[in-house]
Amino acid sequence: MQIHQYKDYDDYIEWQIKTNKEKKGWRYVRASTMFLIHSKQPFAATIMCHGVRAGAEQKYFRRYYPHSHILGTEISDNATEYEMTIEWDFNKQKPEWLGKYDVIYSNSIDHSIDPVSTLETWSEQLSDVGKLYLEYSEYQSIPGGNANDPLDATNEEMRLMIKEAGMHIVEIVTDQYPSSTMRNEGLLFICSKNAGRA
Repeated sequence: MQIHQYKDYDDYIEWQIKTNKEKKGWRYVRASTMFLIHSKQPFAATIMCHGVRAGAEQKYFRRYYPHSHILGTEISDNATEYEMTIEWDFNKQKPEWLGKYDVIYSNSIDHSIDPVSTLETWSEQLSDVGKLYLEYSEYQSIPGGNANDPLDATNEEMRLMIKEAGMHIVEIVTDQYPSSTMRNEGLLFICSKNAGRA
């Protein structure tokens, strides 16, 4: 595993905001992922999505969970331009979120500079029945990490980091994303908190 080194935390924040605005029209998440999550967990009163850019995640979740409370975080100062999105650094804990969410979803762990700590933060936000759905692909990480996407980790390293963060991996769903230019296999890690402590 390698993580890009910034000058300081403010430099990290500045680069993440810059990256968000440069990728404003980009969308990684697919509605089929939310359909899959709903098939695994059809009932969820509260849903959190971390690192959402323009909030497509929340809109997709709304299709399948029309009566749930759904919120997304985005570090950029343009976050509130998007529905169901607040400006927040997902690496930081918000006390009112502790133990609150039945579903937490993210495909943005590659934007963390301390992934184990970030995963611990998200784990603490899970309710007693909550699950973290973490979408990740080693084939999309930047070798060595860079200022835009600082984390470079293999799928196996991600699995070990999830366990180090104190979570239990319930299931790993493999998906093949067709691509003519690169191998693009993605994984959806389905995790519960407090491994070995139940």
